[in-house]
Amino acid sequence: MNITDIIINQIKTACKRIGYTIPENEIVTFGIRNNDMTAGIFNDTLGWFKINGNDSIIAVNTGTVDPGAYYLNHPMNAKGTAVMVAGVHKKAYKSGYHSKYKALRQCKRIKCYRITRPMFEAMNKDVPKGQWKIHLTGLLPSYLVTGANQHRASKWNITTKIGLYGAGCQVRNNPKQYAKFIKNVWGKQDYFDYVLFLEKDFNFIGNLDPKEQPTV
Repeated sequence: MNITDIIINQIKTACKRIGYTIPENEIVTFGIRNNDMTAGIFNDTLGWFKINGNDSIIAVNTGTVDPGAYYLNHPMNAKGTAVMVAGVHKKAYKSGYHSKYKALRQCKRIKCYRITRPMFEAMNKDVPKGQWKIHLTGLLPSYLVTGANQHRASKWNITTKIGLYGAGCQVRNNPKQYAKFIKNVWGKQDYFDYVLFLEKDFNFIGNLDPKEQPTV
């Protein structure tokens, strides 16, 4: 079994855990939210896959699924900065443009949390600024947002800090990875599902899902 098969099997198991039926022969885009939700750094995973029987393709990139510290401190919306809720967002994206370059544009409203500046400050009371984190526990995912596109950060360089690049979008920080992503998915189908996993959804070894094992 090669590394692609291993990763595909992990994705299949994670999808099963969250109740997502993978569509046959369709491109599915996904993100994996890191357990460490330090604000402002690219430490999440973004990718896409396509499964057609035993013939599978998958690509995994670096990026962020969360807004950066700047927009958490300076929300563009009076209700707060959007943080996407993990789960399955069916037909949520289509090929389009973000700031005049090719991207996947959100075409269906997605449920999110909203974090205002006072909320963000309260989450990080007595914590040094560079170590501020996003805490979602206790927040109600009651808002539907548009504009959370799948786009890139810098056109030229790998970016380590989110800065002004992320206000709730799903952002890749490696321009070469992003170029390959767009080449492989843009215009290939009418709509794209987006599955936002949590790191804990991959808390298993290979195909051994502890939730499906008998309890001793």
